[in-house]
Amino acid sequence: MKKHVTIFIFLSLFLPACSALKNFDRRSSFGEPLSKEDLKTIYETWFENPYEYMFESCDKEKMLLGGVNGILFYGGLLDGFARQLGIDRSHRFYDLKLIERAAKLPILLKEEEFGYYNPEIIVWGYENLIPSPEDRFRRETYRYVYQRVFRRFFRLMTESYLFLDKYRVIENDSRKYKEIVVEGGFEALTYLDKEYGNLLSEYDYGTGYSYWTVGMSFGFWLRRHLDGTDEYVWEGLTRLMNLYDRDWFEDKLLNGPSTM
Repeated sequence: MKKHVTIFIFLSLFLPACSALKNFDRRSSFGEPLSKEDLKTIYETWFENPYEYMFESCDKEKMLLGGVNGILFYGGLLDGFARQLGIDRSHRFYDLKLIERAAKLPILLKEEEFGYYNPEIIVWGYENLIPSPEDRFRRETYRYVYQRVFRRFFRLMTESYLFLDKYRVIENDSRKYKEIVVEGGFEALTYLDKEYGNLLSEYDYGTGYSYWTVGMSFGFWLRRHLDGTDEYVWEGLTRLMNLYDRDWFEDKLLNGPSTM
């Protein structure tokens, strides 16, 4: 994995973000492309009627969100895809078929101990679902929305991956997670909190699982490594961070994540 992170560091430092988007545009290669208007419809709907804990906040600048499930389900994202497809609203809380219908790609390759993601839907996601930071979202820019709502989540995702690369061996951590949690039946959140809960302490805001915790972030990357999609997700995250949080991202790539 270190080889791939080195490649991303090189690209991040020496290719301007916008030109990188242009040079590596694969929107028509993976699934059905979305327009700016499609994104506007999807994201404006996403904020209309969110689950009450979706935007739990330790302060006005650091929304805790509800993690990956929060982004997919607890907001109105599925209703946004329904509206983009010309349907009034989604009808099933955990049904991702509307996203598959919009993308014309399956989300999962298989679902066993956990969902094994289709790499093509990940590429489709970062080619189509990352708007330009300066495009308008209602009265604000998408950059403003990132800073106020999504910054903690994506920074934690970035630092946890870099931590696994710099200070751990993701292959070993993933194998241990599989043996203890997936095959051994140990409760995942308890294990992740015990193994990783004392790391990256700036992201820790107390107990509870209504927000995306440090342990959850590490667990996400371990599962993605097991299903073979961690490098695809990291490519998309690199794309997003270069656009929305470039100075912070370059510092973390060069100097490494927090050790505590």
